[in-house]
Amino acid sequence: MVAIVAAALLPWIVSGETTRNSFTTVTAARRLGLLDESALQYVLLAWYAVPAVALFVLVQLATGQRRSAAAVAVALSIAAIALAVVVGRAPVDTAAGPAITIAAGLGTLVASVVSLAGPGRRHPTSAPTPTDRPGEAPRSDRSPG
Repeated sequence: MVAIVAAALLPWIVSGETTRNSFTTVTAARRLGLLDESALQYVLLAWYAVPAVALFVLVQLATGQRRSAAAVAVALSIAAIALAVVVGRAPVDTAAGPAITIAAGLGTLVASVVSLAGPGRRHPTSAPTPTDRPGEAPRSDRSPG
């Protein structure tokens, strides 16, 4: 997540002596009228939420919500890769930002999918105690003998 945000802040487009990161690239496209009033405009404007979404994922991880963090990270990774590919294929001079964003997005995507595919977190009280035997009720549930 941090890598995606960092890559989003790198130079993406070069125009003369000016470079633009991903956020200023979206702003420039909007100001130049390259985005009409379609859903695409609103999707690209949502790009400004990337740092907040990344922070949300980090908070989810810190509080043990691994699966929800991974699910949001998958969506953010796909969005980052898609925007970087579009900018990279546009007829403009690009800097390293889009390529690094694609790499960061792919890395985050793979890690997130692996995390989602792994076993879910068990609730601490659902784990059997070491004295329980398979097929028996936990000791706390047994009637006194």
